[in-house]
Amino acid sequence: MAAARKAVEDKGNYWHDVLSLFGIAYDLNPGIDEPLIWSSRLEIATVALPDGEGEAEGFRYDASEVNACAPRNIDKHVKTRSPLDRVTMAAKSGGLHSGIEMSEGQKFTLEFRIVNPRQNDLKILKLWKRDIDAGFIRFGGLSSQGRGKVKIVSDSDAYQLYAACNTPLGMAIGALGKPEIAQDFAGIWTGAELDFATLLGEKIMDALKLAYKPS
Repeated sequence: MAAARKAVEDKGNYWHDVLSLFGIAYDLNPGIDEPLIWSSRLEIATVALPDGEGEAEGFRYDASEVNACAPRNIDKHVKTRSPLDRVTMAAKSGGLHSGIEMSEGQKFTLEFRIVNPRQNDLKILKLWKRDIDAGFIRFGGLSSQGRGKVKIVSDSDAYQLYAACNTPLGMAIGALGKPEIAQDFAGIWTGAELDFATLLGEKIMDALKLAYKPS
């Protein structure tokens, strides 16, 4: 357990970056050692669609009672399944169940928010999109039954990047000459809407290197 803790706290390997982004809850020895709890910097949430858009005409349910994280304003249906017993290949006793599923062809909007982004975090966004489009990453599990295949469709390749004004990243954002999107925090924060090429460009990457340069 001591070796495991040392590994996840070691800033010289990639585990440190991954756990910093996604978080970890690691109970080493209840009642004796302090648990290792690492809050994630990545937040993912569905975005409510404007009134009148995406209104479902079929089966509906109150997402707050079933799953508050489920996409809203989409058509859903109830599917009943009965798994097979691996030995007898007959219907498994007590296995009959029903579940709520997203109907085929539905669309929903996700918002990704990364606090204090690092170079590798921004690169993960590109890999994440590629793997979902290729079907390598699927939602909902049970992909062998045809569930969870999603394709990302983006009308605009835009990412909002914010930083404190007096930091290397804040100055790099200002030097791009993009329209300011943090007017309510003038003098404290600066922000701009960037395409992915600019986000991974030399100016932003160099600023992130300075921000997380080892002391």
